[in-house]
Amino acid sequence: MRGFYTAASGILVHFSRIDAAAGNVANWGTAGFRRAEVPQRSFADAILNAGGAGRSEWSSRLGWGETVFLRAPGLGAILEEPELSNSQGGIDHTGRPEDLALDGAGFFVVEAGPRGSLYTRRGDFQLDGQGRLVTPGGYLLMGEKGPIIPGGPFEVEPDGTVTAGGAAVDRILVVDFPAPEGLSPEGEGLYGRGRAGNPFPAEAGMVQGAVELSNVDLLREMVSLMAGQRAYQAVQRALRTHDELLGKAIAEIPRV
Repeated sequence: MRGFYTAASGILVHFSRIDAAAGNVANWGTAGFRRAEVPQRSFADAILNAGGAGRSEWSSRLGWGETVFLRAPGLGAILEEPELSNSQGGIDHTGRPEDLALDGAGFFVVEAGPRGSLYTRRGDFQLDGQGRLVTPGGYLLMGEKGPIIPGGPFEVEPDGTVTAGGAAVDRILVVDFPAPEGLSPEGEGLYGRGRAGNPFPAEAGMVQGAVELSNVDLLREMVSLMAGQRAYQAVQRALRTHDELLGKAIAEIPRV
């Protein structure tokens, strides 16, 4: 039955990769979007990397000795959590004073009500009816003192300091994470903390009147989509072939 499990794990992995590539293509035009990629490794590699205790436990569970396990045939792939690519996107100068782009590592912090603090590279902010800087979804952009409320025409320095009427209002809060690739997508170019760890202050430069584009390479994602679909179909054929062989064995072996 090992062939069934091997093929099934392949189907799950390729489906996840297709889903990630489709999401990347759909968000190609979303400012500050981070492309997702699905790491892939074999089941055997995952167990070997778990350390000596993990190897012994699984070797015992599968009825193999340690030496046999190290040379065991492929057991399929492990479905990993998608990870974000944190390469810098291009900078598009819009001329709108509300637009902000980060140049370097880090994320804006926005307050999303019951959802708590979320993180984004999407810098196409706007002023709401109370003069506060908010995301297109209405979430508050946070500074070191709280929500950013310019109170009129304003300028943003490269270090994130907001000035209005020649006086400093606040400094826009920018944070980074020990493992930013582990942030979890929350839609609208926003991310939750996920597996990224605890946030800490970051020193990314800030450009006013510009937004960072997504870091999605459209051609690369289209190729990934086609490759994933073909691999998915190949694994389906392998699963069907294994099923036919098993059916023949069940039907013919008792006659021998």
